[in-house]
Amino acid sequence: VAKDNDPMDVHGHGTHVASIVAGQSATITGVAPEASIYAYKVLADNGFGSTFDIISALEKAVDPDGDPQTRDGAQIINMSLGNDSRDATDTLVVAVNNAATAGALVVVAAGNSGPTVESLGSPGIASEALTVANTTKTDEVSFDSSRGPGVAGALLKP
Repeated sequence: VAKDNDPMDVHGHGTHVASIVAGQSATITGVAPEASIYAYKVLADNGFGSTFDIISALEKAVDPDGDPQTRDGAQIINMSLGNDSRDATDTLVVAVNNAATAGALVVVAAGNSGPTVESLGSPGIASEALTVANTTKTDEVSFDSSRGPGVAGALLKP
């Protein structure tokens, strides 16, 4: 998003998620400490960004070298972002479904617009996304976590 090679995470959320996955220190080990992490900064320092930048990064993560014949894409893509669109044809929903079809497990945040049912937005409503809620320390769904279904007739998410 800054049009440079520095994906510095000003808010710390992406860094937090990456450390849960692949963190390694003297006192803490992530769940997959040998994982390789690729960072694509899609939100500006104020926490906002464009759908174009998000989709561009998603496509780059799926096919970094631009050659669909090579299998060099991310196996898992985490997206801790979302918007209020509940349209199943939203361009971000389509891009997430395409990334999943290409072989990536796309993990998407449910959002913080709960507790009402049908508060889930894009890209969490994507049928192929693994949509996850935020939880309490006792592993209960947090009060403010968004809830599905995202579109009529869809499976309940998260």
